Amino acid sequence: MPSCCIKNCDSRTYQSDSKEINFFTFPKEATIRQQWLNACGENENFKVESARIYSKHFDSNSFVMKWTKPRSKETPAKELRRLKPGSVPSKMLILERKENTKEKRKDMSQNESSFEQNKKIKVNHISTRTGIPTYTKLIQFAKEKQNEIEQSMKAETVESIQDVNNMENEAIESLEKDNLQCTRECIKNITEQNDTMKLDMNKEITNEDIPRETLLIHIRTSEKEKQQLFTANQNLELKNQELNMQITQLRDEITKIRKGIQKEVKSKATDVLRKVFTPGQISALMSSTSNRVKWSSEDIMSAISLRSLSPKAYKYLRNVKKIPLPCPTTLYNWVAKFNVLPGTLKDVINIMSSI
Repeated sequence: MPSCCIKNCDSRTYQSDSKEINFFTFPKEATIRQQWLNACGENENFKVESARIYSKHFDSNSFVMKWTKPRSKETPAKELRRLKPGSVPSKMLILERKENTKEKRKDMSQNESSFEQNKKIKVNHISTRTGIPTYTKLIQFAKEKQNEIEQSMKAETVESIQDVNNMENEAIESLEKDNLQCTRECIKNITEQNDTMKLDMNKEITNEDIPRETLLIHIRTSEKEKQQLFTANQNLELKNQELNMQITQLRDEITKIRKGIQKEVKSKATDVLRKVFTPGQISALMSSTSNRVKWSSEDIMSAISLRSLSPKAYKYLRNVKKIPLPCPTTLYNWVAKFNVLPGTLKDVINIMSSI
């Protein structure tokens, strides 16, 4: 594969496809070709007709962008970088020789073969013993406890929400009353002062004995009082804004309290239900909507054991009593996907067949 003719340059023509670089052939003019040969140095063991020089050895001023002539109407014209006539390589002509060092890599591969024995899943049959309550009694006890806890928690939540709402309403009403009273009193004072000032001014104007200087003094004092009232009004508006901010903060705190109460109710209910039901059944009971429940393997195995004892009891508990149990189709799919690898029974059968 042809490479650059500059001494100790390791650039090759296969790089021109991956990078935006070019390789240029030697010119036909004798003088310029000799200059190119002088730039190559001592490297004379090459044919000039097939020799190439890498584009990085030329200055940026040595190139010109030209449009190609399309061969047909379908192929568009392209703008390519061309070398100016008479340009000579002048960059990176003195390069150090690179020594090729081969790094020896030792591949240490240890094949560790560890075979884990397949765990056998044993489904224990339900055994009824004397002195132990039945499943229906446990469900009834859990439902009674759940109803008692829900009623107590509902009463507590209703009382707490009512207290919070009362506090919110009282705070808002008190703040609004204070704001209205302040603004009304200020407006009354301003209007009364303006009326008195107008009466005084009219009286002073009607009195011809009062000199003009006293009138000017009264006008200035009235203007000062107006300015003071204007500043007082601005202060009241700022105070009103601060009170509105306090109202919004109180509302945010009330929403946080409500969320905390809901979380506490949910956590207490789950703690009580956890004694009887599994996490999948608890999520199905606590969900307000009929969302799809992701059953665990323990739930499915217990459901299979219950259904193997009595399919009618399974349907009664699931459809009538509304106890959260997996659908029969999920049980069929789980059993179809359940793989049991051959164990000791295969060896026993082989021995018996050989006898």
